[in-house]
Amino acid sequence: MAKLKDNPISVSDLNEYLSGQDDFRLEIAVLKNFKKRNLEVLHGGTYEDPVTKLARQFDIRGSVRKNGFSVHLAIECKNLKESYPLLVSTLPRTYEESYHEVIFSHKRTANSFQALG
Repeated sequence: MAKLKDNPISVSDLNEYLSGQDDFRLEIAVLKNFKKRNLEVLHGGTYEDPVTKLARQFDIRGSVRKNGFSVHLAIECKNLKESYPLLVSTLPRTYEESYHEVIFSHKRTANSFQALG
């Protein structure tokens, strides 16, 4: 386990950290970008993982609606740099496993139902 330093943290220590390591600042920039465009956005929160039933956290959730269509985004903010890369591990998938899901829904009115006969 890493040993904690006995020296108090100074304002300059905090400023140095915030200038180079701050994922939260990136989240705020994404949040402001969504709001500037009048898009729906949620910053930070939790949800229940449907598979493990464990509580999980999210950074940003956004929604874009236009012409009766909507796109829902889950955005994970990472402040990447050469000394802090993102490694994505993959493995080959079969044809049956390789797909995207697109879910369509629309409001039904009383006139949209047809009698079955």
